[in-house]
Amino acid sequence: MEQFTDILNLGNTYFYLGMLNGKAVTSCMTILHEDTSVLEIVATLEEYRRKGVATATIDKALLDLRQKGIKTISLRAETDGIQVYKRLGFKECFVRTVAAYNWKETK
Repeated sequence: MEQFTDILNLGNTYFYLGMLNGKAVTSCMTILHEDTSVLEIVATLEEYRRKGVATATIDKALLDLRQKGIKTISLRAETDGIQVYKRLGFKECFVRTVAAYNWKETK
């Protein structure tokens, strides 16, 4: 909790909480720098996924960013979230590569 308090006190960080029937079920955070932003810590409780709550919460964050004059927004997405971001207008610019490195085999 202390870490989030420090982040929120920076003045360029905004936290969004999506509620459904009075329960917090999704969240996201934006960090701004000049005319760019990063969308971070997007998470939804598993039983509330595919109900539109995350989309609505992210959409609110994007609206706020537009009103602040942000021109570029970046994010890192897990495979199961890519379609949500594409529906919101994000375009994939890097294909994620997962690789393993074994210290014992490298000399």
